[in-house]
Amino acid sequence: MKQETETIKLIHYIKGLEESSTFQITKKGLRNDRPADEHIGAIIVDATLSSPRHNYKRQVEKRVRNLRNGYPSGVTTSGFLDLIKNVGLDELLMGWEKKSERKEKQKQVMETAQLFSSVGVETFTDLSDWIRKKENQRKLKSTITGIGNKTADYYRVLVSDPDAVAVDKRISIFLENAGIDVSKYSYQLKKSIVQETAIMMGHTPLDLEQSIWHSNPKRIQKETKMNKVFKNDVKNDSFLVHLPAEKMRQLEVLARESAQDPSTLLSIWAIDRLKQLGTTEPSLISGTKITPRLPSALESLEDVKKRLADLIDDHDEKCLFLQTTRFKQWANYIAGLVLTKNGKTLFSPKDIRDVLHSELIPQHYGNIGAQKKSLLTADVCVEAPGNSSRGFPCLQRDSHGIFRFIGFKKGIETFYGEDVLAEKLSKCRKE
Repeated sequence: MKQETETIKLIHYIKGLEESSTFQITKKGLRNDRPADEHIGAIIVDATLSSPRHNYKRQVEKRVRNLRNGYPSGVTTSGFLDLIKNVGLDELLMGWEKKSERKEKQKQVMETAQLFSSVGVETFTDLSDWIRKKENQRKLKSTITGIGNKTADYYRVLVSDPDAVAVDKRISIFLENAGIDVSKYSYQLKKSIVQETAIMMGHTPLDLEQSIWHSNPKRIQKETKMNKVFKNDVKNDSFLVHLPAEKMRQLEVLARESAQDPSTLLSIWAIDRLKQLGTTEPSLISGTKITPRLPSALESLEDVKKRLADLIDDHDEKCLFLQTTRFKQWANYIAGLVLTKNGKTLFSPKDIRDVLHSELIPQHYGNIGAQKKSLLTADVCVEAPGNSSRGFPCLQRDSHGIFRFIGFKKGIETFYGEDVLAEKLSKCRKE
């Protein structure tokens, strides 16, 4: 269950980055787009030298490309072993560890090539088939000093295994930025979180892993001056206001420009927000603030819809909600209800999209059956032309691009009249 929760966090984070156009999951390129290509010697060198201590672009990639382009006979294991014998690793690795007495990486390169030779791995195809088997990954780790989980998985990345994820520093930083405490999880669990996230979002784990790696994520500062200042201690209890990064920056700029203490501005903001939460209108939206249960990674879209129906207090409204058959009908309704009950009585289509994406259906939003282009918020407005709402209007236009939630009963009665509402409600009264 904990892993499932972290997977949902990662999905939230990725979709937020995608919406802001700061990250995109793309398919991993062709093998010849990458330094090692299908060159066995270059693959061994790439996997061996890649380390958090080494800058890949400056230190590793040029050596991999030099080996691949300058020594074509190393494309096979036997050819690479001949090069080691006749040319030497000092030359092949462009002086890597040339002055070192221990030459640990050179030994690892040699031992790996010898292992591949002993198990019949001669070509790229042989390596691709061999490394995908768990028992062979274990053999690689137990036989070669210095090879652990990450390097074994990186070999799978280099042969384009679609399920491969090599959890290195960049992947860990990305998980941390998504709000996942990576210190709590083993290597295998972190890898599983990335793999499950990719599958749920309709991608291969390799595509997500490579997209994260090439984005070269930087660690986000967890707490800034702004989100620390508004703290109140009452009988050893405290609360801390955390704002989105963009809101933080806006408040910090405002504080500098107005020469105000940041805590004063943040206090004003918090008090104003609390007032908004206290102005919820009565009727079908009465009650406490809605906090939807975290969605399960295994729920179908229809299951999610049925679960979200439990957020509706009014029996007739709930029944009408369950009668809806189109995504735009029920998604706009439940998002409008949640926004309104949480204090936002006037909202835009973007607000609708945001609450669906971040809270209500994060694991489905943007996928088949729940695509953003199908939301069409204006269609479920009582002012919509013709019959575009297909029988279930639930919003009212307040001004251009701004709506308020009125519910199905009022919407249907306003749009179609009392007889149509009575007909729809008759199905509810029979239940």
